[in-house]
Amino acid sequence: MEKTKVQDSNTTSYKGLVYFFIVVICIFTCINIYEYITGVDSQDTKGLNKMGLVEDQAVTVWGGVQKCLGKKQAYGSTTYGDVAKMSNGYSFMPEIDADISPMINGMTEAKSLADEIGAEFVYVQCPSKQLDKRFFPEGVMDYSVDKYDAMISALEASGVYYIDMKKVLESTDDDWFDYFYESDHHWRNSGAFKAYLEICNKFEADGISINESYLDIESYEIKEYTDVFLGSHGRMAGPIYAGLDDYELYLPKWDTSYSINVPSIDLYEEGDFEQCLVHYENLEEYSYDYYAYYAYLKEDYELIEIENKNLPDGPSVVVVRDSSAVPVSCFLSSQCSELDILDLRYLEDMNAIDYVREKNPDYIIYMFGTGYLGDYEAATLR
Repeated sequence: MEKTKVQDSNTTSYKGLVYFFIVVICIFTCINIYEYITGVDSQDTKGLNKMGLVEDQAVTVWGGVQKCLGKKQAYGSTTYGDVAKMSNGYSFMPEIDADISPMINGMTEAKSLADEIGAEFVYVQCPSKQLDKRFFPEGVMDYSVDKYDAMISALEASGVYYIDMKKVLESTDDDWFDYFYESDHHWRNSGAFKAYLEICNKFEADGISINESYLDIESYEIKEYTDVFLGSHGRMAGPIYAGLDDYELYLPKWDTSYSINVPSIDLYEEGDFEQCLVHYENLEEYSYDYYAYYAYLKEDYELIEIENKNLPDGPSVVVVRDSSAVPVSCFLSSQCSELDILDLRYLEDMNAIDYVREKNPDYIIYMFGTGYLGDYEAATLR
């Protein structure tokens, strides 16, 4: 009889847990229905964490429910899309658009502009952490691998100088996933640093003088921050589902002197690398509102102008990019006289083509991950 009672107690406990999950799911379903009917929405997320009835904790709880239910995909947490889990526990957002024609067209037009003004053109393809499809959960469709391979084939056919960062990272002795965050779609600064080295190799091949000591990782202080990074997938599905990441901040040990200009927010500042490019407030703790990945440069803006006052005779560069290039651009600034960053997704009051012509840089560098290969606004100078 005693054994039967224990079984009954376990069954009751299990049923209670199931009922709890059902109630929570019904609550969030009602919230989504309310949002749909009333049109409550925000620019970045659905009402689950912004409509005022519930806040960030709602996404956290929702993701926890999905994890407890063993879901390989956390459904309906934001407008961005669903977050899935790879077989190794890393989260990702499936890329369901296979089109890369906007980037091929945008890259081709940018190469023509570079030829017109006498600049070198370099395309850097940054990989997604989705190494190959064997890591994907059953039934989840993702085209990131196909898009990457198709873009490399298109670059090869075009004759454009390009850097295949997937090939670069695979050639190292490190585990592939050590270069990526568990809760975010970006690469870690260790991967970005590899891209910086590859671009410097191109500079050297073109006869440009490079400070070799700045290529040595020992020339950087690396500050480690634990559990401060709730990545893009974590902000969609919550830290219980997607986890938290550590962050490593790379700081030059040598003396630096910079200025930074961000016209869209009327920011101009002079100082060293840290004062101009680093934002420690993004590393205080994890948050749904700010983002450790932007410990460099704070946010994405249509234009950022960086001047390295210690290298007035260095090459001038215009980087056209998505957020994959944030840390790479900061590292690369050490080898440039001027480095201007254009993020065409946020273009509003300026003509990017006229801007590039006026700046007349030595290099135009396109640097993108797979997520924006099909995005006309991200890819096209205009």
